Amino acid sequence: METKTSLKLSRKDYFRALMAGVAIGVANCTVFRTENIYVGAFLYSFYALSIAFFKLKLFTNQIGYWTFHPGAYIEMIILNFIGSTVALAPMMKKGNIEVIIHTCKEAYDKPWFVIITLGFICGIVAHVGFETKDRLLIIIAVMIIIVRNLRHCVIDFTMVFVTFLMTKDMSLIGKFVLVIIGNILGSTVIHAINNYSRMTDED
Repeated sequence: METKTSLKLSRKDYFRALMAGVAIGVANCTVFRTENIYVGAFLYSFYALSIAFFKLKLFTNQIGYWTFHPGAYIEMIILNFIGSTVALAPMMKKGNIEVIIHTCKEAYDKPWFVIITLGFICGIVAHVGFETKDRLLIIIAVMIIIVRNLRHCVIDFTMVFVTFLMTKDMSLIGKFVLVIIGNILGSTVIHAINNYSRMTDED
């Protein structure tokens, strides 16, 4: 469980947030180049394990605890986005961009309530997996997120950003905001339930 009580990110936290984004971006490159979704999801989980092992600051793993000032979480998610985009930049070739746009449209061509629900479930799964710090559960959580096409704001950011730049589809931005909200709500709710359960057990 997260024990940090500082309201602001330290210099190390800034670096860890940036590197968490880089890890996600590199993982996205790996999945992008892997034809089998199950193999890709399994490989993705090892990048997630590196995030846990090095205690990197990934927004979706941290937000449920609310140990930082809200402004610090904004800084964290922006650094995650920057790191992810930089790491995925080598993939930005014409043919790849077309595939990214197609993938994004397919993922986000759903009603708003489905998008926020997928984000909510993703927030729960990600939080549960990483809070346990159990390697197997982290692998399982990541594979569920990838294979079941749950919406994770840091994983999706570069894909959404590139697609928006190319298509100017404003509805895409709105749906991406819903993913962020869903991630926050899912992570926060499951953490609150876990805390309540612990308090009940102690009584």
